Amino acid sequence: MNFHRLQSRDRDLALFRRSGISMANKSKKEAATSNREDLTSHIEAFLKGGGKVQQIPSGVSGQTTTSGPRQIVLSHKTS
Repeated sequence: MNFHRLQSRDRDLALFRRSGISMANKSKKEAATSNREDLTSHIEAFLKGGGKVQQIPSGVSGQTTTSGPRQIVLSHKTS
């Protein structure tokens, strides 16, 4: 992580702590309601911006190939 990103993250964390807001202060029901409202507003903005929703039939997959490695490689170490 570079120095500027670290400074920004530390500043944001300090502001969050001073605000007195805590994720633990929300009940699961309040958090779910908040997430639902956020999602609804994002969908409305998407549709207002000309976005379209396409319904995909059950059983249809976005996976285009079944060959190849099934393991996720996070990094390739070169020495």
